[in-house]
Amino acid sequence: MGMTDWLDRWFGCINDWNDTLSKFIEDKNFDSHGMTTRIQWHQDFGQAVASAVTRNVPIMLVVHATDCRSCKSFREWFSRSSGVIELSQHFSAVALAPEDVPNDVHQLESDGAYVPRVMFLVPKGPKVLLVKEGARKQAEEGQKHFFPGTTPLLESMRAVLANWPKY
Repeated sequence: MGMTDWLDRWFGCINDWNDTLSKFIEDKNFDSHGMTTRIQWHQDFGQAVASAVTRNVPIMLVVHATDCRSCKSFREWFSRSSGVIELSQHFSAVALAPEDVPNDVHQLESDGAYVPRVMFLVPKGPKVLLVKEGARKQAEEGQKHFFPGTTPLLESMRAVLANWPKY
């Protein structure tokens, strides 16, 4: 095999890979904020609370920023996890920017206002309560609601659902 044959094959492989990569990047299952459309997201926190009360399910609040590199990485694995997508059916899900998180929820956050974070909440009358079982096990101080991958998030989601509806 001559050098030109080898180069032709190599460029052919690169073109094939670029086609595959562009299909992966242009996935139609993402909304304009980078979150999967396979999860039924509520438009705002009030809708998520109303749905949680109606359906008798906990709230999964995802706080992320569109211009944050860590949030971008989080959205990619979160939105592609079949386990997260499957378990999210049992939650009233809402994804908000940090500035859109209601003040009463901010008061529940004892470990800071970092992003990205996933909090599990329960509506109780006019207030919402933070579900302690939803915090990440073995979390560093100040990052109980930061999940570095699917395994700890799925563990927390399962723990919240296992203890539902005792809250």
